[in-house]
Amino acid sequence: MTETEKKAVGRYLDWHTGILLETDGKMGIYRKESGKLIYKEKADSEDGYLGMYLFLMGKYPLYTGEAGWICMECGKLYGLYERKIKTGFILCA
Repeated sequence: MTETEKKAVGRYLDWHTGILLETDGKMGIYRKESGKLIYKEKADSEDGYLGMYLFLMGKYPLYTGEAGWICMECGKLYGLYERKIKTGFILCA
């Protein structure tokens, strides 16, 4: 993984974390316009976007050797996780 790729994935994960926290876990479809990501429409699959985010979070430390970022994000995301469990969005076995 090049340094440029590493930074790009890190920026994406930072951005995605912010959107998930702002929208209580609901991810929409964004398009790039004039260099900015603009919300365009409701997501066609909430769990698909969340799944890709979690997949990348798991792969990021494997390819970069950096796990500190995930530890910081987990603290922010835990509150979202707790709310989703309470509302029944996430089911635990």
